[in-house]
Amino acid sequence: MSNLKTIIQDLFANDNIEAFVAYKNNKPFIVRKSEDAMQVDEIDNQEFNLAVYLNKPEIKKLSKLGILANLSTMKALVQLANENQITSDKVKVISADASPKKFERFEEVTEYIKANNKETNADLSAKVAEIKAMSREERRDFWNKEFSKCIKCYACRSSCPMCYCTKCMVEANQPQFVPVASHAQGNFEWHFNRAMHLAGRCVGCNQCASVCPMDIPLNLLNQQINETIAAQFGETAGEELNSNYTLSFFKENDKENFIR
Repeated sequence: MSNLKTIIQDLFANDNIEAFVAYKNNKPFIVRKSEDAMQVDEIDNQEFNLAVYLNKPEIKKLSKLGILANLSTMKALVQLANENQITSDKVKVISADASPKKFERFEEVTEYIKANNKETNADLSAKVAEIKAMSREERRDFWNKEFSKCIKCYACRSSCPMCYCTKCMVEANQPQFVPVASHAQGNFEWHFNRAMHLAGRCVGCNQCASVCPMDIPLNLLNQQINETIAAQFGETAGEELNSNYTLSFFKENDKENFIR
């Protein structure tokens, strides 16, 4: 029996978890009982951010669970903890390594993140730099062209672990914040509002772009905002516990030279 399967069974036996989020046949899989641990994949070689499943009503109502976490998933878990959505006593984290490690506390998770944090994807940074080099008008035209492809399927929202509102603004019709139809104005309003809601909270897992059926590079938009926030405020989401996300608070010495 693999070390991962043994750890999962131990969590059911000694930590009294009610479910474990992992993979089976390269697809997300919810282990509901100890014997089902035998079905999980050995190692998480997927890029999918499994933290999104912790927001699902049927999972969120459980008192205790475990999750297999790659680096992006760990960052999302830390950010969710910072936003009081989860606690380390209710979520047991197992690293998605060849030698899986069980973390007792989220402080250990942040230590792992710091020790294993990867540099931003070079190709992604280069594309963001290209967009930054554009004039304001060119950037507007670039994103209007990309957003025009949107079919409002909301796959980006469904795959994002930081989109956990019980009722999204796109589902409100009194008042109607975002037009239902897929057209230029509505598409822009949807993606602009979502980007601002993720500002200072996005952990850079790139799930939004990966699942988009229209290949809209939403990760470029989020990465550009991440880089701006890091440069202006020195803040990075999902790496430190007990930290507020950037747009949720202010400091007396915050710079205001970006306002124009």
